Amino acid sequence: MVVSRSLVLSLLLVTSACATKRPDSTSGFVVMSAEASKTTVLHPGDTLRELGASLLSNAQRDVLRNVAARIQAPPDCARAFKRDTIVLLHIVPVCGREPKDDDYLKDWANLVVGSKGQVIDSGPRVAWSLGTLCPSGRTVEGEPYYGGVWLLDGCARMHPERPTGELTPGVATSLGVILPEAVQRGILQQCSRDVPARADFEWVPSVQQIAELEQRLPEYISRNGQLPAPLSSYKRQYGGFGVGRDSLIYVNLWIPWREDTASYWHRVPVQICDGGKAVFGVVYDVRRHRFTRIDFNGYA
Repeated sequence: MVVSRSLVLSLLLVTSACATKRPDSTSGFVVMSAEASKTTVLHPGDTLRELGASLLSNAQRDVLRNVAARIQAPPDCARAFKRDTIVLLHIVPVCGREPKDDDYLKDWANLVVGSKGQVIDSGPRVAWSLGTLCPSGRTVEGEPYYGGVWLLDGCARMHPERPTGELTPGVATSLGVILPEAVQRGILQQCSRDVPARADFEWVPSVQQIAELEQRLPEYISRNGQLPAPLSSYKRQYGGFGVGRDSLIYVNLWIPWREDTASYWHRVPVQICDGGKAVFGVVYDVRRHRFTRIDFNGYA
């Protein structure tokens, strides 16, 4: 069994031939890179679904535990993806937080395991494949959405090429909107400020969770400098994403300078270049009930 070191992934856009493959469903993860052809079992356009460890066979769980112990990785940091009768295991030494510099030097493992626990493939070839699994976004006909590609957690995120009016609007709150598919639509793609470097999944926060966040936000902002306008004057977009097993909320805040075009920003993440403290983002940890970072825009 080959254990790989962290790789710097070069991602390729799916070729048009991939679109001819039809997945069984529109949910799950889709292989987005032609690099997947380096494995013996995966191909661009294949759709997989993620499994919890409890749904693995006993033999597959034994493989997971043994490999995790060998590379000194917490078993909870393992993820499993299934296609037909095979399972792809992705075991990393860190989850639930942003990796630090020395974390990238630690061992991690990727392998394809059969139903009886037999290792079908492992090592760098599988590492390429798991590094290019992305939450699937497909049309009703089953084709991947094409659009601008950018990098996030070693994954190609694709913006849907649909008219704005066809995108499902978010749930309005007193100060903003809870966006669906916020990561896929680009809430973590900002012009002139840092954003979280990793998003393993996305989810939709509830109105109650947003209310809790907003209750804690003024005190957090007060510890990070003075804003150019009252916090209540900022518009908000809320997007749920996850790192490891932690559910987080990204809040995109800005001072509107033109008439309210809710028909647009209730569907599409707002991206503003420059602006300083008039435009910023924060991350809220739902389980720990605290903010973990704040990033202000730069100036021209």
